[in-house]
Amino acid sequence: MAQLFDEFKFKSGKSAKNRVVLAPMTNLQSPTTQLSDEEYKWLLLRIRGGFGVVTTCATHVMKTAQAWPGELGIYSDQHIAGFRRLAEVGHKENCLIIPQLFHGGFRCPSNLTGVQPVSASEFVIEMPNFEKPRALELNEIAEIENAFAQAARRAITAGTAGVEIHGANGYLFSQFLSPLTNLRADKYGGTLENRARILIETIIQVRAAIGDKNILGLRISPEDTNLLTLDIDEMLALATQLSQLKLDYISLSLREARKLPIKYPNSRESVLARFRKVVPSEIAITVSGQIWSETDATAALNEGADFVALGASAIANPSWPNNLRQAQEHQVAFEPRRFPLTVEELGECGVSEPLLKYLSSRWNFVK
Repeated sequence: MAQLFDEFKFKSGKSAKNRVVLAPMTNLQSPTTQLSDEEYKWLLLRIRGGFGVVTTCATHVMKTAQAWPGELGIYSDQHIAGFRRLAEVGHKENCLIIPQLFHGGFRCPSNLTGVQPVSASEFVIEMPNFEKPRALELNEIAEIENAFAQAARRAITAGTAGVEIHGANGYLFSQFLSPLTNLRADKYGGTLENRARILIETIIQVRAAIGDKNILGLRISPEDTNLLTLDIDEMLALATQLSQLKLDYISLSLREARKLPIKYPNSRESVLARFRKVVPSEIAITVSGQIWSETDATAALNEGADFVALGASAIANPSWPNNLRQAQEHQVAFEPRRFPLTVEELGECGVSEPLLKYLSSRWNFVK
């Protein structure tokens, strides 16, 4: 079985120095959509902290694709300099920098973008601050696909190792995949093949934009019975189809890395293990969800993951990989810091005021 500090060579040729990834996390620290000093510091701590791969927050590919204030953008060439700044330090620290490319779909509020949200269809669902979206026209779908390709080109121009397409967590691509929010009767609606068409076309265009020697990843939600309706068997079928494309990895967005499927609560086979069965070994699988300790991370690797992506634990422990490595060298137990933390401790972790406010309002992170 792979070990956490084993090198990994991606299908396209680049190598990660270890199997530990900084998960893409909303942090609200770039108010102008340009990379701010605060967000740079936030990422720099983790780059220098030993992560083999650092994924940025969801980074919108069009002005109208923004889902929350303080979100990093990559919709214009003016954004290239910020990503170049990250890429340069990534090269120095032997850390792969991967911007996550994103469109929020109906979750892009008009008071932020200035326009009505868009999605696969017009629909109404129960959720706080919901705005009814309008259905995208065919020419607009083509524009979005091109926007992802152009954003990917900017990332590679900046010197990043590749890009990740955000197809998870109820945002635009998930909205097309879900029969609850995709009511279309054209070639982008109905069957799974049609509902996945925008995602597949985008992957193909992004790969063409970045070439064959840069990393291309995709983040997906294996199932969803809350905000949207995503069926695990459909998503497994989709993963089989996606494996025929030029992807380097598929990242599974889970609340718990080794969770059992909601659809099959009596099963002993985890979601991760099911995806490992259908995704060929040359395509890496990254998994996230409640990975705090070395034991958690190793268990996920043993279950079939090639990489573990740290979210909450990486907020509290910017040097998680380095700290674990040092503990191993000294043959002592590694005990990561856990929440809640004081404001001062969070400041040491690169948490500036906007992110502190966000963490304070949603989770028991702050003492």
